[in-house]
Amino acid sequence: MRLVDEINGLLGLKPGNDETASADGLKLCARLSAAGYALRSPLDAAEFADRRREHARRVQAVAAHLGTPTAPLLP
Repeated sequence: MRLVDEINGLLGLKPGNDETASADGLKLCARLSAAGYALRSPLDAAEFADRRREHARRVQAVAAHLGTPTAPLLP
């Protein structure tokens, strides 16, 4: 995320918009766990969705500037 933040700052890009719902975060966490990823205990799906939204907004700014679609969340 540091590189994305540096690029955004250099180009004067503002964060985009992301609509990740907490329920989507819960579904995604379940998929990650089933795939063998270690998740923090206790699981806070709302915090996970909040952090993902913040990261996605910053990546979306760069993607929009480059004319590239962002990767969708696949819960």
